[in-house]
Amino acid sequence: MANLQPIITGDAALIRLLDQISEKELLLDQGYLRVEELREITQRASSAYESAADHNSIQYRKYDKERRTITQFSPVRDNGYAEPQDGATLRRLKQQITELLHLHDVKVEPKEVFLQPGHLFTGRIAIRNILSRAQKTIDIKDDYLFDANKNTKNIDLLSILGPYLEPPLRISARLLGSSQNPPSAVTSDVSAFLKQYSSVEILGYSRTATGAKQSHDRFVIIDGKDVFTSGASIKDLGLAQSLIDQINDPKVAAQYVAQFDDRWMKGSRYPGL
Repeated sequence: MANLQPIITGDAALIRLLDQISEKELLLDQGYLRVEELREITQRASSAYESAADHNSIQYRKYDKERRTITQFSPVRDNGYAEPQDGATLRRLKQQITELLHLHDVKVEPKEVFLQPGHLFTGRIAIRNILSRAQKTIDIKDDYLFDANKNTKNIDLLSILGPYLEPPLRISARLLGSSQNPPSAVTSDVSAFLKQYSSVEILGYSRTATGAKQSHDRFVIIDGKDVFTSGASIKDLGLAQSLIDQINDPKVAAQYVAQFDDRWMKGSRYPGL
């Protein structure tokens, strides 16, 4: 008779499950997670989310549509150990459970996220987990706001950000880029984005009147208080080795917020936007 996994219910149980997923992710990224272990934790995560989520909610409908669209494969490895890319479904479920807890006003504190080279999907999951915390505002400082994907020609940052700015969520965003004008090839896309998401403002500012560069910082501020720094531009997270880290000292976080507000006041609109 097959072993039956207990049904996970309640926010506390979901938090414990997230901790277990994180432990398995560490083994997965190192190449030491067995295929059957990955299959077991993925099945538990799926059952837990399906049981806890409101199937009529926008959050679940987005997940369900994506799940039905993406072709999923069960990994078959001769050595019995899963590869990092085999964990895509597990990472997606982790993101959904995290977002569900945020909807329940349960803040899951993210830990430092170390991104190994080539872990683009992990990088996107990490930034989405941060964006999903927002209740009111998202502020992003990144000099490379408008870089387009070489294959799809889409602006990756805007593609990632869009779902968190849908009108029912009532979240506003301020994006602060460099003083360099966006490439003409993407201006129409950025303009369309701003028309669709009227709660978003985009300004440029990175140099003083003398031309000296102010900073090369990349950071995200959630609800005007929670600050996350990134070792790489958001569009490049996971492309090369990098780290996402939350500022835990409230005084230091407040300095980032004040710095962003100051530069925002000094920023200027891009021509044509």
